[in-house]
Amino acid sequence: MQTEVIIAESRTALGKNNAKALRKDGRVPATVYGNSGEARSVIVSSRDLIRIYRGKLGKNTPITLQIGGDNSSETVISYRVDRNPLSLAIEHVDFLRITDESRVKVRVPLKLIGSAPGVKLGGMMMQSISSIIIEVSPTKTPEFIPVDLSGLGVNQVIKVKDLANENFVIKSELNAIVVSVTAKGKVEDETSPGRK
Repeated sequence: MQTEVIIAESRTALGKNNAKALRKDGRVPATVYGNSGEARSVIVSSRDLIRIYRGKLGKNTPITLQIGGDNSSETVISYRVDRNPLSLAIEHVDFLRITDESRVKVRVPLKLIGSAPGVKLGGMMMQSISSIIIEVSPTKTPEFIPVDLSGLGVNQVIKVKDLANENFVIKSELNAIVVSVTAKGKVEDETSPGRK
């Protein structure tokens, strides 16, 4: 499995004061768990996390934590990332252990591809969903899921179930509408003042 590598260290001193001191020093407290192993506390560099999260797969990127002190390593993905609500600085990460056989649930962005014929005919296109949750092997997590607009005419929709792919299982609501094209006259009628 191809992964990004982060140098980590075991965290033995716990508590809010210790976590605050770590963040002030540019480090992030984190927890590693899952895959039948014991949970363990580690410390990682905030700079390393930011670099990885800005990559193609974002927080879905497989990571190898090389943990100093006991010369061990953990292969993980970032299951939960807690940020400061004001500064958006990373405050804590929950890492989930993974293997080549693992199946994980991740949120993946959608990318509109091509042009909708319905728009060229005067329709108005609206995208209602920008990402979906899928269950997938960590080695096959897509950077994005393409949404092909080439067959989308006036008064037609593309639903989540239309994005099915053999490499993953969709876990979001299958009948939810991703994108639609509506006749402009119909939209105007429905939003006109006094319409019941």
